[in-house]
Amino acid sequence: MTQDEFDRIKEEEKAHLRDIRRLKKMAREMKAKRSVQAALDRMLRGSREVLDTHDEMIRKLALETARNEARLDVALETESSRDPSPEAGVEERARTLLERMRTPTPQTDDERTRGEHDARRDEAETKEAEQNDKTLGQKQNKSSSSSPPRKTLGRQR
Repeated sequence: MTQDEFDRIKEEEKAHLRDIRRLKKMAREMKAKRSVQAALDRMLRGSREVLDTHDEMIRKLALETARNEARLDVALETESSRDPSPEAGVEERARTLLERMRTPTPQTDDERTRGEHDARRDEAETKEAEQNDKTLGQKQNKSSSSSPPRKTLGRQR
């Protein structure tokens, strides 16, 4: 092999190694770019979900406001049809309308059933607590006359 052939092969090998290095660098950059893009997509998806939830809440509030305004309009019409003179008892009518607005809307069957179930559960818990209090009281009366327990948990003071 002559010196010229050796130099030519050496230069070709250098060019080949440079190409490999350049391709590896491009692969690393593409991987980093995909990672950044995936993070950006996750952030956008999360913000879209938040915005959708926000829009849904606004829609529900608008619907509730419309219902309350309709109730108020009907109440005002009812009150104005009862008393032909608008000046007489304006404050009283305002109080009555406010009371009507403050009363909760009629419950659905599911809400009513849930409320009854909760009330029954509260009663049962109250009865159970009373029975436990009675039992504890009886135990305290018996144990108060005897000496303190021999074993204790924690630090004694």
